[in-house]
Amino acid sequence: MIVLPEPADRSWLSAFGAALGALVALGSLALGGGGQIAVAATAATAAGILLLLSIWRPEVFAVLYDLYVRVTRRAARGVRSIVLRAAHATVIGCVGLAGSSISREKPRTGESLWVERHTLDPAHYASLWDGPGSARGGLRDFIRWSFGGGRVWALCLVPFLVLLRVSDTEGGRAFPTRIYTLY
Repeated sequence: MIVLPEPADRSWLSAFGAALGALVALGSLALGGGGQIAVAATAATAAGILLLLSIWRPEVFAVLYDLYVRVTRRAARGVRSIVLRAAHATVIGCVGLAGSSISREKPRTGESLWVERHTLDPAHYASLWDGPGSARGGLRDFIRWSFGGGRVWALCLVPFLVLLRVSDTEGGRAFPTRIYTLY
């Protein structure tokens, strides 16, 4: 979804008004093509007024802009919630069917499930994960990574990842606001 900045400055309000004018103009073209000339002429006049207002008085669109931002953010959160629930039901369910090596039993009295680990050589930290790289060309890297290591099952995640990216309400921030980090 298109995440617009909030609060909007004059240039964003002007662009929003121009976009509304363009949508009304496209609607008037569709109506004119359908034979409803009088309605098309009225819509074209409204489109012209919207375009002129977007140039001279963009603050007129502030209320519509705020409403649009609230509605699209709410819709994006809803889509994201549905996608995450579907991903949880399908992906986690399929992984559960594949089996797990995780012990689900409580430890006996006097025992612990703690496994002592030792640190790695510093050279190992140069590349901890051989997964796909940067965001630019990330899908291509992800597909190459999936086929390269016998992880074709990971391609089933692509629709979920695309829908999550489209419904991003964070606006491209480096870190989402709802995560817990140990830094």
